Amino acid sequence: MAHWQDSIREWSAAWAAVRGLETRSDGDVIVTAPDGDHAHGEYVTVFPGPEASRIAALAARTPGAALTLATADRNEANAFAGDHGLLPAGTAVLLTAATETLDQEPELPEDGNLSSAALELYDVAEISVFDRPLASGRIRMADSTAVIGGITFSHDPSHTEELRSAIIAALASEAAAHGITTIYTIVDSGQVAAYTASGWTETVHILTYQAG
Repeated sequence: MAHWQDSIREWSAAWAAVRGLETRSDGDVIVTAPDGDHAHGEYVTVFPGPEASRIAALAARTPGAALTLATADRNEANAFAGDHGLLPAGTAVLLTAATETLDQEPELPEDGNLSSAALELYDVAEISVFDRPLASGRIRMADSTAVIGGITFSHDPSHTEELRSAIIAALASEAAAHGITTIYTIVDSGQVAAYTASGWTETVHILTYQAG
């Protein structure tokens, strides 16, 4: 199996964490728990995979639940979900990077300051100028992998790419300091080109479905 398949439990739980969500396990599947509500969670699994049919049937009969498939074959996944009465509800892309290949020296704006903090579900890095926050991002680390997410911007959208690069570099540096060798992130398809140009590899589709 590819690394993303072997480590899906770790990165899917970490991806939930950087979104502020708790998780539980259902066999080899990770279930997110928005506001602790496990009954209306998101079931994340590999497609094709041994748990896909069971989890699709469970998501289809659970009001408010969602099924998220990590897959290399978007068309087959859509057909599979449709056969279980599930409709497309979201698309994204899983990206992977070796920590050592990412820039780990953030370029800050003039008078910029970088700060970090460890919170319950994730660590956060923030760039500010004269105490005015400009951008922040989150990272959740587990064993040898980590997930980056929750990158937000507070001001001047004309500099978002520079700020994004600086936040990712700061988080990659933190990951390297903790011995993390592989970093994942999940982005919209429109962001893929910007990430792959800076050392990330497009890995698989992340497709979400809900009952019609």
